[in-house]
Amino acid sequence: AIDGTPPTVLHYYVLFGSQKYDLIGSTRNDLPWKITGIEVVFSEIITTASLASLTGVTKTGFSGLGTNTLTWTFKGLANGSFSTALVAGKIKDAVGNALAGPNTAETFRVVIDDVTGDGVVNQADVTAVEAVLGQTDNSQNIFADVLGDGTVDAADLTAVKKKAGNGN
Repeated sequence: AIDGTPPTVLHYYVLFGSQKYDLIGSTRNDLPWKITGIEVVFSEIITTASLASLTGVTKTGFSGLGTNTLTWTFKGLANGSFSTALVAGKIKDAVGNALAGPNTAETFRVVIDDVTGDGVVNQADVTAVEAVLGQTDNSQNIFADVLGDGTVDAADLTAVKKKAGNGN
C-alpha cells in the first residue's frame, strides 16, 4: 500500500504561561496574553520541518520533529496583530507527503490584559476578572487568566488593574 494521504492540521495552539489556546474553531482571536509559542498538532507524525516552517513571527526555537506535534517558540509577542502560516512544502510526513488542507494559517491580535477583547484595558476588564476570581475551571476563565498559570487569582487582578490605570 502507498501512503498518499498528506498530513493535516488538527489544532493550532498559541502558548502563554503554562497554558495554551486553540485558534481552530475559536470565536475569538483577540488575545490578552503574552504569546510565547505556537504548537501545532497534525493528523500524523511529521518527519520534515524546521524553524522556517512557520512564518509571520520571529522564532527562537523549534521542537517536536518525529512526533505529530511541532512547537515553535519565541521571546514573547506583546501588543500587535500577527499573521502566522505553516509552509506546506517545508512540512512533510515520513513518506514525503506535504502538508495540505485547511487551518494552515492563523491571524490573531494581542492586547496584553484585555480580558474582554475590545482592544483596550479598562474597568470592564477588571470587572471580568473579579467575576471569576478564585475559580479554577480554566475552560470558563481562560481569558481572565492573563498570567497563564491556570487559575484566576489576585495576581491576574493586580495585572489588569495596573494596566487599566486603577491599581498600583
